[in-house]
Parts: sequence; C-alpha cells; structure tokens
Amino acid sequence: MLKSGAYSLALADNLIAQLQSHVLSNVKERDLADGIPYINEALIAANFTDVTERNAEQRSVLAFSDASITKLKNCDPLVTGLPICNFNLQAAFKARIDRVTRRFINFFGV
Repeated sequence: MLKSGAYSLALADNLIAQLQSHVLSNVKERDLADGIPYINEALIAANFTDVTERNAEQRSVLAFSDASITKLKNCDPLVTGLPICNFNLQAAFKARIDRVTRRFINFFGV
C-alpha cells in the first residue's frame, strides 16, 4: 500500500488536522494495511449461527468483526482516506466493510 505521496491520504491528514484544531481532541487512526482477515466459510457459518448456539471457535472467528463494529460505532466523526486504484477500492477496505456489515446482512436475512 502506498504510504506517502497519495493525494487521498494527504487530504485525509489535512482534514483530521483541521478537525483536531477546532473540534476533536481524541483521534485514532487505523491503517487498513495492518491485515484484515477476509471473509471465509467459517465466518459465514458462525455469522448465521444463532448467538446463543455459537461455540468458542465461532465466537473467536467473529471476534475481529465484533471489535471492528464496536470501534465504528464509537467513531464521531469517521474520516476515511482511501486511494482509488484502477477505478476500484482496495481489497483491504472491502474486507473491512464486509466485517462491519455482517450484522446488517443477518438482520435483514439476506
């Protein structure tokens, strides 16, 4: 992942600096390059298992997703600096979205 020279990252850094100087005092940054587990069969099975019936392995598989959802819920505001490569989003960003939207999928029964 490009760490320097990307306009989107510079723009996000500038926006965060402006927010910090006027509104925010506590900023937490997350780097999508840190490694996000991708969706797999074990996660899908655990997600569609009733919460009361999940075993330890299923809870472990969903732990990263649950933590990501909690972090997202606690964001105010959320600033995303994301380079677009070949007119597409990075796979790591898509994986993060998959992890936090799984509850909505379960809720709507899709």
